[in-house]
Amino acid sequence: MAENGLKWYERSGNSAGVVCSTRVRLARNLQRQPFPARASLEQKAQVAQLAKAALLDGNSVLSREFHFLPMEELTPEEAVSLAERRLVSPEFVSDRQGKALLALEDESVSIMINEEDHLRIQVLREGLALKEAAETASRIDTLLGENLDFAFDPEFGYLTQCPTNLGTGMRASVALHLPALTEAGSMPRIAANLSKLGLALRGAFGEGSRAVGDVYQLSNQITLGLSESQAIENLSSIAGQLIDEERRLRQEMKENPAWQDKVARAAGTLKTARLLSGSEAMELLSLARAGVSAGLLAGVELGAFNQLNMRVQPATLMVEAGRRLEEQERDQLRAGAWRNRSGTSCGQSLCGRLWRPCAWNSRGAGMSIQYRDRITAEEVNRLRAAIGFRQIAPAQLNAGLQGSGRAVSAYDGDRAVGMARLLWDGGTTALITDAIVLPEYEAQGLRREIMAKMLDFLRAQLEPGFGIQVDVRAWGGQEALYAGLGFQPSAQARRGLPMHICLTNQMEITDRMFHQGDDKE
Repeated sequence: MAENGLKWYERSGNSAGVVCSTRVRLARNLQRQPFPARASLEQKAQVAQLAKAALLDGNSVLSREFHFLPMEELTPEEAVSLAERRLVSPEFVSDRQGKALLALEDESVSIMINEEDHLRIQVLREGLALKEAAETASRIDTLLGENLDFAFDPEFGYLTQCPTNLGTGMRASVALHLPALTEAGSMPRIAANLSKLGLALRGAFGEGSRAVGDVYQLSNQITLGLSESQAIENLSSIAGQLIDEERRLRQEMKENPAWQDKVARAAGTLKTARLLSGSEAMELLSLARAGVSAGLLAGVELGAFNQLNMRVQPATLMVEAGRRLEEQERDQLRAGAWRNRSGTSCGQSLCGRLWRPCAWNSRGAGMSIQYRDRITAEEVNRLRAAIGFRQIAPAQLNAGLQGSGRAVSAYDGDRAVGMARLLWDGGTTALITDAIVLPEYEAQGLRREIMAKMLDFLRAQLEPGFGIQVDVRAWGGQEALYAGLGFQPSAQARRGLPMHICLTNQMEITDRMFHQGDDKE
């Protein structure tokens, strides 16, 4: 399903200037099983295992591309990040007991198990692609139906917990970026008229949500007495009319100096800001997206905006950083997202857990992070200055670099954006020092990658029976990141938090071999 290894939100689709995404969702329940609201944890676990076996044990090539994720294994931040990236609903993560997720690596298809219904099959596509999304959802529905007995009534169709989903059980929606219609004050009138046609116009996250960044969700409300194809056709027709009207108004606004000024100011703020709140970032991205679509801004692909809108969300920022972040820290990382937007990708499957984005993917178009084993004294001082460290005389720095056992540096193009230096006695003891990453790159996983490369180098030096104690000093909440690489807090924490990892080439060498008698010092 994935194209070129990209997530669905990293690609541009049809009518991308107005349409952010398309979603088709099917609600299905199993015969002889109580609805999730009435089911015990044991019954929910049984439903999860039935759904998992029905899909993963199938003969289809598509079946083998799915991954299973018990929701209880996630931290609250990881779970909320899934909702921010629209893999699951906000309601799904509010109580994760007995719930599970089946999803594709590119996040275009997800199946929520034990949400409001036993199964919520969801297909997401970039741009306007209702027919294609519906066809994919139908394929998944058929695969599951080959091994599961769905609750179906000849008169009422598919049976669902909420009566408003009876019938086809299908809800289709299109996420529309409508800044011109919003500016014109037309949205309340349009929403009221659409409700008479059996359609709803809400915030981007559906019922009860507000339209942040001028993004609205247009969806069908009628599922009984109307076929899937009829519902898709009606929704496509209305979406097309809204797209045309939005484009017409944008053409008029394009000539308005006041609107041109708003777009230019938004672009300037995104480029220079060092702190951005979530709501401010969404409003600025909305204006920038409209400016790109109108031809007022250049150098940015429309496909970048879906990714940026997800990347700046609070839980996703914290999952990327590998720790909880204070509000100001989130605002700082959020401000750096626009400046470092090229090719960044959230949702990489690292850390042994799917959809836990511990690092930004450097495979996307335009990203040029390269790792080297050298760095100049001038570049080191530039990195130190960026994080408030004092400058060191170039001659002294050069001597230190030459005396280092190894250096690992990260470059974005020709610009050094991160580094670490290794001091090693060639035997049992090593210290990783000068681990510096520019603040705007912290959320991209560079620190983890640099440290991992340093540890890989040391492991390669181990001979049978050898062991190396590796120390690093964790600053400013970096403990969780280093712990994820295997470091443990040292017994004596003085200035900063010393942490270490013992690299061995045989199981008999343990941490105690390096610390016998430490407590007597």
